[in-house]
Amino acid sequence: MMADPQKKIPYMEILKRALGLATARKNRFLWWFGFFVALSGITAYFDPLGGKNLLQNMPALPYPRTTPGLMLFFVIALLLIAIGILGRGALIRSLDNLVESKKTAFNDGIDGGKNNFWKIFFISFSLNLFNVAILMILASPVAFLFYGKAFLIGTLLGIIAALILVPLLFLTFFLRTFGYLYAVLGPLSVWNSLENSYELLIRNWRSAIIMSILFIPIYIAALSILVISLVPLALIFIMLGFISFLIVGNAGAAIISTLGIILVFSIVLAIKSALAVFAQAVWLLYFREIAGNDRKEEMEEKESVIETLPVNPMENI
Repeated sequence: MMADPQKKIPYMEILKRALGLATARKNRFLWWFGFFVALSGITAYFDPLGGKNLLQNMPALPYPRTTPGLMLFFVIALLLIAIGILGRGALIRSLDNLVESKKTAFNDGIDGGKNNFWKIFFISFSLNLFNVAILMILASPVAFLFYGKAFLIGTLLGIIAALILVPLLFLTFFLRTFGYLYAVLGPLSVWNSLENSYELLIRNWRSAIIMSILFIPIYIAALSILVISLVPLALIFIMLGFISFLIVGNAGAAIISTLGIILVFSIVLAIKSALAVFAQAVWLLYFREIAGNDRKEEMEEKESVIETLPVNPMENI
């Protein structure tokens, strides 16, 4: 049954309640789980081959360029991803307990993360594999045409590929978001979580888009806070680095630069941790809202069917 498109979702109430869950003093342990989730994305800042990276304008870092170094890098990357998966499950379980007014603590969340680790892993892995496969399928003919110098046809095909790719990325984002929730809270298998996520999205795609759009000003505000906090910090460290260079030479400047990089990463991770908790709280509350509406509609449909049945089955004979 399709959900009522006119059914109102309390978007602002969801955002306010999520903010309260994320910032309440008694819930500060959730920030650790958000930190775990934020850590899983830290490898995106580095290039293990020593090529271009987001920190290319900063002092050279010891990127691994040998085989043992690469192996160590990928082991660390896998460890951070595992920590992120654990944090995701712990965050979902803890937030749901808080919404249900159940007593919960850090260890309870960790148990929830461990119990659902492999389900979250396989949901993420399967959707990432799907994204890579789709990207390769769509990009291959475009790359072939550009390689053959058929720029006009390649550009047109590239636009068509982008128009196909965007809704598919939208689909996989919500399959992942709802799939995690179904897997942890259901609890359902990986396949059933994805199947239920797809059905839920199809019934509520309009409100899902609106909920996503509401995140845009939130992330813009977070980015603004980050820039405002980093600009004066950068000026301070530039002055300290210059003074250190004049006093003790390159060694002093390197120490100050290293301290500055560590502080920048700490600020970025702190903001990402808080955002991870807030975003997960928003999607959990939104999920409970639309999943609850769907359950109510199914019950109403069943009740209407029962009311149409004859009291005495022999009446129709």
